[in-house]
Amino acid sequence: MAEPEAKSASPSKSILETPKDAAIDVENSFSAESPYFSSYAENELRSMQIMNETLRDISGRTKTFGKCGALMAESTRRLALACRLRRPITEEEEKQGDSQAERIREIQVAERRRAVGEDMTSLLGVMSEMLDEIADAQVQMCQSFEATLVTSLEHFAELELRAAKTLEHSAEQSSETAEQLLSKYLNGRHAAALSSNGNDSSDPGGNEAWNRFSEQVGNHGQSLLQRFQNRNKQNGPRTTLSQGISRSQQSSQRTNQAPVDPAVQMASTAANLRLTLEQVRLAQATAELKRFQLLKHIVAHKQRRKFEIGENVLASLHGIRAYFHHCSDLVNGIVPTMNRFQVEQETARDHLEKKLAPSWRARETDIEGTIDGLKQVTKSAAIIVEAISNGDKNYVERQVTGLEDIEDKVQIWQLPRMLADSTRLKRDPTPGVLVEGWLYKKSSQRISLTPWNKRWFMMDANGIYYFRSNDDKKKVVEGRTYVKSLERVKICDVVLCTVREAPNEGPRFCFEVHTPSSKPLMLQARGPLEYKKWVDGIRNGIELQLVNGNQNVGRAPAPRQKNVGELKKYASSSSRDSSPVREGDSVDLPEFHDIDNDRGKKVVTQPKSTLAPKLMEINQTCADCGAPNPDWVSLNLGVLVCIECSGVHRSLGVHVSKVRSLKLDALSESEGKLVLALGNENANAIWEGGVAMQKGWDKPNKDSGRKPKEEWIKSKYLWRGFINHVGKDGLPSGDGEEQYCRHMYAAAQKGDVLGIADALARGATSTWQNPDEDGRTALHECALLKAEGDSKEDWKAIECAELLIQNGAKVDARDRSSHGVLDAAMVGDAEVEMIEYLTLKSA
Repeated sequence: MAEPEAKSASPSKSILETPKDAAIDVENSFSAESPYFSSYAENELRSMQIMNETLRDISGRTKTFGKCGALMAESTRRLALACRLRRPITEEEEKQGDSQAERIREIQVAERRRAVGEDMTSLLGVMSEMLDEIADAQVQMCQSFEATLVTSLEHFAELELRAAKTLEHSAEQSSETAEQLLSKYLNGRHAAALSSNGNDSSDPGGNEAWNRFSEQVGNHGQSLLQRFQNRNKQNGPRTTLSQGISRSQQSSQRTNQAPVDPAVQMASTAANLRLTLEQVRLAQATAELKRFQLLKHIVAHKQRRKFEIGENVLASLHGIRAYFHHCSDLVNGIVPTMNRFQVEQETARDHLEKKLAPSWRARETDIEGTIDGLKQVTKSAAIIVEAISNGDKNYVERQVTGLEDIEDKVQIWQLPRMLADSTRLKRDPTPGVLVEGWLYKKSSQRISLTPWNKRWFMMDANGIYYFRSNDDKKKVVEGRTYVKSLERVKICDVVLCTVREAPNEGPRFCFEVHTPSSKPLMLQARGPLEYKKWVDGIRNGIELQLVNGNQNVGRAPAPRQKNVGELKKYASSSSRDSSPVREGDSVDLPEFHDIDNDRGKKVVTQPKSTLAPKLMEINQTCADCGAPNPDWVSLNLGVLVCIECSGVHRSLGVHVSKVRSLKLDALSESEGKLVLALGNENANAIWEGGVAMQKGWDKPNKDSGRKPKEEWIKSKYLWRGFINHVGKDGLPSGDGEEQYCRHMYAAAQKGDVLGIADALARGATSTWQNPDEDGRTALHECALLKAEGDSKEDWKAIECAELLIQNGAKVDARDRSSHGVLDAAMVGDAEVEMIEYLTLKSA
């Protein structure tokens, strides 16, 4: 077994290997924080409120119908009107006869139809026609209506709305907390101080720079410092940013008493910064979970309302049929319709319970597993901070002190991509938009309470815009603002602007947009990836306008432009696809797509695999416990596991194991081929090759409890404790990470899937660039691998590429010649199948 200190660092390493090849662009993830998500949630909550009002209207009319037999006819007609999703006309409205009031009523009907659903609107319409014809019937049937259309529907509507409001409030609080933490970090001066110092501890000015950093951190608030000074005297782990500041102050006090090793001081500060980043990352993931749970409730509600409303309405219809024998002819006329809706209700319930619920729960478990991993890493970071504070030289020597190195190690900027891959929710790209996302806009006023304002910016072929709510499309209902659309406000024309990097002494990730007619606009991106996306996007847009003029105005968004040449090619082919974007245009809020469960949606994906039966036939037992007939697969590990072991795999997070169901999820052809090439036997030969040398370990069986299985799976995949590290000479192998990366690179050149899997299991990094081969990655080599002869049975290039991508390799990785993987395949005259595969992966 590994030593305790090695275990504490292992979670951080596993998080670092988070797959970066998410199936969804981060900016198109619907569950990420964006105006689309906020407006969608507000609209859906408004729909639930409308549904609540609608059902209450139906319920109220039913009560009136039951209480007054003498007014049976009138009450029945009112109920029929409510079932048609209309409210009764008041006497005042009837006298006025205003066309404006009629338009308002039509709008209300349309809103109710959307809230209830078209299929349920049709069902309520059938009931409405029935009630109109029996308006003069006997009073006794009122009891049947009261039992079905009052209590159940009111309870369902109130419960759904209350739960949705609670989830929305929780999501807003979590998002606000995450945003506050990230904003404080992005605009804090401690990061700039650390970045300027670098890793050179021998620099004569190093102590002065660190002293300046300590002073800057201390300036965050003397009251906060005093609050935690007494706590620093006690033993125990300290995990918060404030405690880290107090510890820095305490270290400063100890410096006055006795000399302190500058390396310890540097490492301690860097470790505290890393702890802060881990806390930011944890808050972001928690906010993502809350937003995902809100979306899950909304989607489930749309299914539940079908059978909840439908069952009660159908019960009322059956009550009418049973009670009024003399109306049997009338009732028999709607029996076919009732049967049709009955089948639809059963189908809706079955779809929710057997398809939607397991799929959404599995993805929710993915996020929870990621959060559990982040919690472990955050805890480990706190342990490292404590150890360095106590002078542990081992941690001091190993602690990375460069700001960018710490961010790369934590992978703070890759978290949104990982979460998007877990939620698997996608919205359609906004038509005509090249780049969009959150930016911080610096106020032009010298004195401002909020010098940086967060805005959602977008850029099309003509200009740069930001979003704001359209006041004309707002409604206030019960104190809440209901936004139906967003309005674009133009900042400048693309062809007239220039973009420049901001000076290094200011906040990080800032750039300036200069125009002839206004002051420079200072913008700050949310990390290096967003910064590069915006700066490159604006420059490419400027060059595109200068080359092609306005013929490409309003084109649809190009899929991930790699260079200006591709932009030109796309512009010429799509210039007639959409209308120009003008200042003040309203932007309709899009729906989102469930990648795994959307039916009938035209989404460009890889061909679905038909290899699932063959995979289950070859791998007849679980790779971890030996249970028969496993039907869950780990894509990046290439193994089949049972449902119980799949739950443990999911708890590890998608950075360790990406689990999919062979029955519920549709694997792509390349994913199916990868699992077929690896399989349980080959994978276990790698991951369990050294289990015989580990004393006290017995592989669990199908009858073992969850705890033994969990311990085995974590030790096997998370801690990598069963890999055979003994060389051919019988001595422990001394290969380091770089050597394993070279083994992986060589295996990719030969198309050796098992060789790549072995290197990745031992610690190779899928994104490693070979300095001796012009900076190419192993994925570049897979793309260039040619088949021998006319037969391609032994050609495993696509399987190798899929394995690398599943483990974090980037399709857009570039070598020193600025060739991406697809570019290298095109230039190198790669196989047609490989070019098609990489094209789909790049889309």
